[in-house]
Amino acid sequence: MAASAGLAISSLATGLALGVTVTGPGTVTVTAKVGRATVATAAGKAKRAGTLKLRLKATKAYRKRLRSLRGKTLVITVKAGGRTTTLKRKLK
Repeated sequence: MAASAGLAISSLATGLALGVTVTGPGTVTVTAKVGRATVATAAGKAKRAGTLKLRLKATKAYRKRLRSLRGKTLVITVKAGGRTTTLKRKLK
């Protein structure tokens, strides 16, 4: 499956804003990986059903190495309410 729209590397350095729609209260975790390496994470708790705003930030290990990821595919996994959703984006 080919990656769709691109994603700027600089957005991970500053924190990529995400809106996650949940069906009820619970914990939401977001993980972004390139290959097996975790590049960015975000987590939050939803108090009720609706949209939860999260900021996907680069991990400490990758903050200074983000430029080396240009052209690679970022796999973003969102886990919420027992469901898992995966997105693929090419890094620009």
